[in-house]
Amino acid sequence: MFYTMVKNSCWQITHIRNVSFYLRKVKDLKILHTADWHIGKRLQEYSRLQEQRIVLNEIVDIANEQQADLVLVAGDLFDVFHPAHDAHELFYQILYRLSCNGTRPVIAIAGNH
Repeated sequence: MFYTMVKNSCWQITHIRNVSFYLRKVKDLKILHTADWHIGKRLQEYSRLQEQRIVLNEIVDIANEQQADLVLVAGDLFDVFHPAHDAHELFYQILYRLSCNGTRPVIAIAGNH
């Protein structure tokens, strides 16, 4: 799907069977964009997981307060290729909360720089 803004109105353009298009008016879309979480990052022997939990909870609060329609997490979800179990657990807890228990779409791209 492609979106274009026209005088504060959002028009949805959908391609149908590689041939035809149709337009229909949809509401404005609020997107919360975030990136570079680096969950599981350590500074030498010190875990930063508790700090990350606090910041990620703030992101959830912002998404809820601003009534974001969609959350985009663009890259660097984890700090290492094989994150620890507690990093995975934090990620899925936050993802569930960001999605408003599955009612708000969350797009997460795991790749790094």
